[in-house]
Amino acid sequence: MSPAAAFGAALVITLAGTNQLPVWATIAGAMVMALAVSAVVLGIATARRMAVATLLLLGIAMTQIFEALTSALQFTANENTLQAIIRWTFGSVNDATWSDVLIVGAVTVVAVPVTLLFSKDLNAIAFAGDDAARSFGVNVGPVRIGLIALSVTLAAVVVSFCGIIGFVGLVGPHIARLAIGADHRHLLPFAALSGGLLLLVADAVGRTVIAPAVVPVGIVVAFIGGPVFIYLILTRRNTLK
Repeated sequence: MSPAAAFGAALVITLAGTNQLPVWATIAGAMVMALAVSAVVLGIATARRMAVATLLLLGIAMTQIFEALTSALQFTANENTLQAIIRWTFGSVNDATWSDVLIVGAVTVVAVPVTLLFSKDLNAIAFAGDDAARSFGVNVGPVRIGLIALSVTLAAVVVSFCGIIGFVGLVGPHIARLAIGADHRHLLPFAALSGGLLLLVADAVGRTVIAPAVVPVGIVVAFIGGPVFIYLILTRRNTLK
């Protein structure tokens, strides 16, 4: 739900106008919007008993809606506000400060150990399926909803600082899966490392390819991540399940 988070941040920026925003206001706008939309999507999926493919299509539709809403804010914004919103649209770490790094780092330090606590539950769900996982004592529904909420919160916090940087959350975990296998006890931390490495490589490329101009990292990641993800889809279907 990164587009929803970006819309939440853009909406807060637009409403603030020329007023200086505290850091927490943009984070709150992104997080509230992302969590609200995720809750709506999960609620609809649960009520309608949607298949995974249908849920993905619903997510794509919601993405298009929120991208359109963000574009509408850009169309009506003044020059200063428009510049701030475009930063979220492109995805960039150029304006990052050490206080931003501190906040994101603190959230990550808390979130990673929490996800590792559920690594065995995730293994049971991924390898045996929901019914078998329940027979092993896994409370599938709350585990899934809780981890989705945690993922959305992490994405919203990052988006509130640097905007939408696509494919990191898609390509990074699959690179990690290819490297070390599908055991979530090792996959979860390595996926975080591979996603961070992908972002660092993309940022380095963006700063050097047409230096002294800097290409926003979101654009570079899309150029790198898109072909890699297509390759994974075409050649290694089993890794995407």
